[in-house]
Order: sequence, then C-alpha cells, then structure tokens
Amino acid sequence: MLKLMKRLLATSGVSGFEEPIRDAIREVVGDLAELETDALGNLFVTMGEGAPHILLIAHMDELGLLVTHIEDSGCLRFRKVGGIDDRILPSRQVIVHTREGPVLGVIGMVPPHLMLDRAQMNQVIPWNEMQIDLCTRSRPETEALGVRLMDPITLHKEAFLIQKKYLCCRSIDDRFGCAVLVKLLERLQHQKLNRRVSLVWSVREEIGLHGATVIGNRLTPDIVLAVDSYATGDAPDVPFHLAPVRLGDGPVLRLVDNRAIASAELRRQFETLAAKYKIPLQAGATGGGTDGGAIQLSGAGTHMMAISVAVRYLHSMVEICHLDDLANLITLLEKAVLNLEIPKL
Repeated sequence: MLKLMKRLLATSGVSGFEEPIRDAIREVVGDLAELETDALGNLFVTMGEGAPHILLIAHMDELGLLVTHIEDSGCLRFRKVGGIDDRILPSRQVIVHTREGPVLGVIGMVPPHLMLDRAQMNQVIPWNEMQIDLCTRSRPETEALGVRLMDPITLHKEAFLIQKKYLCCRSIDDRFGCAVLVKLLERLQHQKLNRRVSLVWSVREEIGLHGATVIGNRLTPDIVLAVDSYATGDAPDVPFHLAPVRLGDGPVLRLVDNRAIASAELRRQFETLAAKYKIPLQAGATGGGTDGGAIQLSGAGTHMMAISVAVRYLHSMVEICHLDDLANLITLLEKAVLNLEIPKL
C-alpha cells in the first residue's frame, strides 16, 4: 500500500489535466479489470450482476495552478485551480507540465533584508501578485522551454513517513482514495458478486464535483460510497470539536459536511459491519464536500455515505494520514460491498 501511495502521490493530475494520474491508475490496475473512460475523463469499471448497485468513487484530481501570462521578464503569472490557501504559495518549488516535459521554477518572495517596511512580513500576499521565476530573462527564453498558456503547474512534493505510521505529503486528498479503490479491486477479483459494483476514479472534484455529476447520471447507482478525506480537528491549534476524530482510530463515516448529509440507515449498516468484523470506526461532521454529494442529487437520487480517513492539515503541503486507517478502510469497504442493502425508508 505504501509503495502504491508513493507512486500515485508522485504523479501529477491538476483538475482538468488528469491524464498522467489516469494513466498511472490504468497501469497499476493492469489486467485486473478492463477500465473505461467517459468523455469528461472519469475512469471506471462495473462488475457483477444483480441488486443493489453500489458505486464507490474517489477523485483523481489535485489542487494546482495554471499558466495565464508570460511577462516580458520571462516570469509567469498564474491562477489557482481549486481551494489553495494563498499562505502556502510563497517560497515554493513548482513544476510546470509542458508538452516537452517538466520545467522547474519557484514562487519567489522578497527577502526580509530588502523589505523597506517590515510590516510586509506579517502580510499574506494574494496569489494574483505572485510570479513564478523560471530563471529566464525574457519571454522568448521562457517560450523556448516549451511553456504555453494554460499549462498546468503542481507544487513540488515528496512523501515521507513520520513515526513509521503517519504518511505525509501534499495531495493525500484524494490519492489515498484512489489507492484504496485499486486495493479493493484486487480483493474483489476473488469474490463471486451477486450484485453490481462500480469503482470510479473521478475528475474535476476540486473545482465543483464535475466528474461525479456526469458519472452519477450515467451509472445510476442505488448506493454511492464516496471515498474521500475528512478534515480532522486532531491537530495543534485546531478546535477539536469542529471535526472530532483522530488519526489511527479507524476509518470515518463523514456524516455531514457543507454539501451533503449521509444516509442514517447506511450509518447503521456500517456500524453493524464494523462491530461484526472488529474494525475500528469513527463518525463525525466536517467542512467541504465530496463527490458523494453530487451523485446523491443526480438522476432520481441515491443513498449516500462518504467514507473517509482522518487527514491533518488538509489542502496544505503537509497533509497527514495514518497507514492503519487505510488498511482498515480497505477491509471495511470490502465487507460493505458484499453486505450492504438498499435502505428502506
């Protein structure tokens, strides 16, 4: 699992430019299944026959930037793609993904030695005032590197372990979900399914749940399980009561967020399964939204549960999850796929 996570984390896939991560998932899935792709770029497979039809979805895309202008100096102007906090941008290494290959650069900052007003040190610089320095001296020199308008940009990242169990990297949201679905697919190959199961790796979640809206209308599931992160209060200086779950204490039922309310009956079924198979389980509310919220409202509506692991410092450069939570989540989802029934209202 750790090897798979590191591979997916190292692969780019800014919203709207998911081809590299889509190709990586296809490659790791290999001969396990014949994956399909729709016009928007969602990757999916459906197995088994019968009812209910259970759809599990994790998004491939990640936060990033886009080139919007090349200055006469050779520096780049950009716009954000997704919910990036301006505070994390200055003094970052970046990678511009061009047709000719990656181009390295930095988002620079004024050194304190050259600040005429020291109050600048306490100010958050808005993204629209920042520039990416490619160490070129002119626009033609930058263009000669292959940089074009609308090229996607990722912030440099490197995955590492803390205390042997805590995985830290940018874009754990939602590469962990992508990895979990790959591992679940491996397990389901050995099961005789008396129900339909669809696994979906979606696009453009970070800019408005676009991929989920399309795939929900196409596949029309009875139950959708969104495998996405849970922004936890289990971190220094964060009010714990806002999202009271802890890393290492098991998967999380994301019952309420800013976009959706999960099915109370599915909660009961998950809690029953977790108790039966001795899988640690947590539940709580948090902010944000998931693909599950979009599919819940698509078509004639569907029963939805967002199933997560706790992630510290979400949408930062140092997102952290616990490896035991990932292992338990895979087992819980396997039991859910084989046992969940359509809730009766």
